[in-house]
Amino acid sequence: MSDRNGTDRGSSRAAKKFSSKKSGLTLLHNISFSVMPGECVGLIGQSGSGKSTLANVISGLLPINGGSVKLCGQEILYGNAKSLQQAYSYMQMIFQQSYESFDPRRTIGWSIGEGLKNQGIDKNSLKVEIKRLLSVVGLEDSIKERYPHETSGGECQRAAIARALARKPVFLICDEITSALDASTQMKIVELIQSLCNQFNIACLFISHELSLIRILSQRMLVLHEGVIVESGLTKTVLQSPVSLWTKNCCLQRRFLRRLC
Repeated sequence: MSDRNGTDRGSSRAAKKFSSKKSGLTLLHNISFSVMPGECVGLIGQSGSGKSTLANVISGLLPINGGSVKLCGQEILYGNAKSLQQAYSYMQMIFQQSYESFDPRRTIGWSIGEGLKNQGIDKNSLKVEIKRLLSVVGLEDSIKERYPHETSGGECQRAAIARALARKPVFLICDEITSALDASTQMKIVELIQSLCNQFNIACLFISHELSLIRILSQRMLVLHEGVIVESGLTKTVLQSPVSLWTKNCCLQRRFLRRLC
C-alpha cells in the first residue's frame, strides 16, 4: 500500500504454516504484493487455496510464521499492543457472512456507533455521523433502529461497510462479501466498493471466486492456487492472456458459460 501522497504505504510478504508433532503443512508460500491508495486489487482462487487464511494473517486474526505486513510503511505484526491497536484501526475487514459479524442483540445503529464512540465523538455528533455513514452506503437513516435479522442480505452487508468506514480506514479487506448475495445485489455491492475506494482514496483487497466481479472491480489481480500466487498483473492482461493452467481453465469455463447464455 502507499500513503495518500503516493509514497509507499506498505506491502505484504508472508508465510503461514500449521504444524503437528509429526509433520507441518504450509498453507501460504512467500506471498508478496502491495496495494495503492484508491486501488482495488482482486484476489481469486478456488476453495481451499488460502484466500481467507491470507486475509486473516494480514488482519492479525492469525499469527504469521515468517515475513512481514506493512501499513503506511510501518511493520504492523511485531509492535507493542498500543501500536498494533492503532495500526489495525486503519485496516478494516468486511466478512462474507454479514449477519454473523453483528451482535444480534444490538441494533445496526449501535454497532456502527461503537467505532465512533471509541474515537471520542459526542452523543449529538454520533447521531449525525451514523446518519451520514448510512447515506454513504445507500441506506435510509431508519435502518439504524433495526436489528441485523430485520434487514436483507444486501442491507446488512451495506451496514457492515458503513461500520468499517466509521474507523476511517486506509485499507479494506473484503473477504467474499458478495458470495451470499443474488447476482443483482452482488453488482450493486461491487459498484459501492468501487465508488468508496475512489471517493475516499481507500486501498482495497477484494477476495472472490467470481471472475466476473474481479474483472469489473479490480485494476490488478492475483491468482492464488494451493497457497502460491501463480499469476499477477493487470486484470485485463491476466484475463486475456492467462499464463497459469488454473487461470486458463477458469477463463475458458467463463467464456463457455457466456456463450451458453
